[in-house]
Amino acid sequence: MLTGIVAKTDQTKLVLGGIGAAVLAMAAVVAVSGGAAQADMVTVNAPMAIPLPSGGLSLSTGTLDWAHWGEPGDASPGNTFTPIIFDHATTTGFSALTFSGYSIAATGYNPGVTTGNPQFTWSGGTPDVTGSTYSFGNQDVASLATTVTFTLSVAADTSEVLSVYANTYDGGSTGVEEELQATLSTSGTTGYNTAALPTGPDSEHQQGVYAVDISNTTLANETLTVNYFRTSGTSGGLGIYAATVTPTPEPTTLAVLAAASVGLLLLKRRRTV
Repeated sequence: MLTGIVAKTDQTKLVLGGIGAAVLAMAAVVAVSGGAAQADMVTVNAPMAIPLPSGGLSLSTGTLDWAHWGEPGDASPGNTFTPIIFDHATTTGFSALTFSGYSIAATGYNPGVTTGNPQFTWSGGTPDVTGSTYSFGNQDVASLATTVTFTLSVAADTSEVLSVYANTYDGGSTGVEEELQATLSTSGTTGYNTAALPTGPDSEHQQGVYAVDISNTTLANETLTVNYFRTSGTSGGLGIYAATVTPTPEPTTLAVLAAASVGLLLLKRRRTV
């Protein structure tokens, strides 16, 4: 858990499926304010279902940066892989995963079921130049102190969307809850979300993608620290297996998309009257 938190925000937005999730809910505010930039903002949106297109989700297409933590090939349930293979863009701001509250060296990173999992692909990466995997790794949860963490370098004058692909395994337990939290190092600005992940490939596994809006317009380069941890339930597992960074849509694009969405809703309503 993080200390020294300056501010917390929790705002659900509409997220379009696929790599490079686009956030629309701020369009009305942008239109009214004339697109005025907000300084040092981090908003973690409620997780959405991960799309499962034929051929997989490309981490490297249309993104500014990307990372995958796991195995480059398929993982069989019941096996463990240690250390985790950290595949990423050749020039990346992402770090390797770190863990607290439990020793990954003692347990390994445990692959889950593969049926119904998202398939991730990439090209132009390192150490694996290309990859395709259904890997569904998660860290055993020993206590509420068990946390999966990565960091991302954030440049000044940044306006980006970080998409975090996460999963949990609850073993059929009830009342298991997680939180994704993201904090900028210098300002201490924090965003968090405690909404449940959408249903996964079976009743014991859940998976989803969090869209994290990042705006760092007044400070020098910072580090964004992302923590994923349990807020209830001390069994099963949780993990982060991929992340991407994409530009935030321009205010004009947001306004057009929002207007189009409203138009479609009005048209649908008119047809049903």
